[in-house]
Amino acid sequence: MKVFSRPVPTSAANVPTIIGQGADQVGTIGLQAPAANAATIFFGTKDEQPFELRPGANALLPITSGRDLYLYGTSGDKISIGIF
Repeated sequence: MKVFSRPVPTSAANVPTIIGQGADQVGTIGLQAPAANAATIFFGTKDEQPFELRPGANALLPITSGRDLYLYGTSGDKISIGIF
């Protein structure tokens, strides 16, 4: 498992772009929004990010590639991404 703490992009970007390295062939990606964040982080596919990750919340997503997961939020907020 690898964990990355990064600034949240203000426009939709995929996981490899956010963490600065590939995230192919993964089984699960964990997302955690620090409680200190000011706003909600949105995540989903390239075309639509309808799911919310509020400050202090987390999500475990069973996906096969980080290239398929996009997220965005408010400038200055952080996201922790775990690759399992």
